[in-house]
Amino acid sequence: MSEATVSLLERLKSRTEDSSVWRTFHDIYTPLIRSWLLRQGIRRQDATTVVEKVLEDVERKIAKFAPKQHGKFHAWMREIVRSCLRKCCRDGDMQSFTSDNADIAMVLEQLQDPESDLCKAWELEHDTFVMNRLLEHVKPEFRTDTWAAFRRLSMDQEDPDKIARRLGMSLSDVFTSRSAVLHRVHEIGDGMLD
Repeated sequence: MSEATVSLLERLKSRTEDSSVWRTFHDIYTPLIRSWLLRQGIRRQDATTVVEKVLEDVERKIAKFAPKQHGKFHAWMREIVRSCLRKCCRDGDMQSFTSDNADIAMVLEQLQDPESDLCKAWELEHDTFVMNRLLEHVKPEFRTDTWAAFRRLSMDQEDPDKIARRLGMSLSDVFTSRSAVLHRVHEIGDGMLD
């Protein structure tokens, strides 16, 4: 199987020397984690510190990630974010919160509870954000008309017959375009998305 068909997660777990694999992972997760932390009231500088710790932790632990043991990837990532956030607070690496701050204590507690609203929001945001970033990642692999058919059908939810007429494609080609893009996203995102 070529590297192009191996999922990003599997490539990360194999400890590949290909720096583009880690760059892609960082491109996906850095803005996701940073924006999520900022919405929880973490200052930008402190969010950057936590993101760095999370990415370092992932690099150390990714080879041992096993869904049967750790659950879904978004839950594993949530736990790493929670653990790094708690550690940064405890070790004094953050200026915006201390470990005895009620707000951060509530965030940490909710992140630990898979049934909490905050935890559910993390899961939804994770999957939506990762899917959108993976779509951006694969877009250059497709012809313009293929991408346009996919976008109009899947994202804009336009009528397939209208899409076919506008793009000068058969109806079958419109659906094939959607299928090809989604197949590629699920291929590289396997294990990262539910």
